Amino acid sequence: MKTRVIFLLIICMLLNCGVRAQFRELDIQDLHFNNSKPVRIFFTALWCSPCMGKYKIVQENFAKDTSFNNLMLFDASGFSREKLKKITPEPFDSLRSYIIPYRYYKVKGPVVINLSSKALKRFVTSLKKEYPGNGQLSFWYGDMIVISTEGRIEMEKVEKGW
Repeated sequence: MKTRVIFLLIICMLLNCGVRAQFRELDIQDLHFNNSKPVRIFFTALWCSPCMGKYKIVQENFAKDTSFNNLMLFDASGFSREKLKKITPEPFDSLRSYIIPYRYYKVKGPVVINLSSKALKRFVTSLKKEYPGNGQLSFWYGDMIVISTEGRIEMEKVEKGW
């Protein structure tokens, strides 16, 4: 049993090394810009077809609207730049694209099947600590949040024609 867990951890570490070299991890400090613009973060995952459909809409909007600090946050599970290029042939802004930091993908005890949901939940907990007083935050991949210049976090729906 211990051998299997160690083997799985080594595989995860090897897979993560390849992703780290391609996209930066988003640190909460990356959300603090000096230009007094609100921050929009779109959460997406390559394994989520509806999310990637929204990704194309968001990507077009982000390119046009510079009144926000616009960021894309990808689930690190199964992420690679090559997969992203297959899904969306348009060039993407790698300066504004990040992956959820690996420290949120903790594995304790038995192997957890859905690491993505736990990682996103831990990331949201960090957001709540950084921006207190925002009440309930409940969102998933394919959703977007806006952090106002005053530190309020709000949900924003992404739909066609947005």
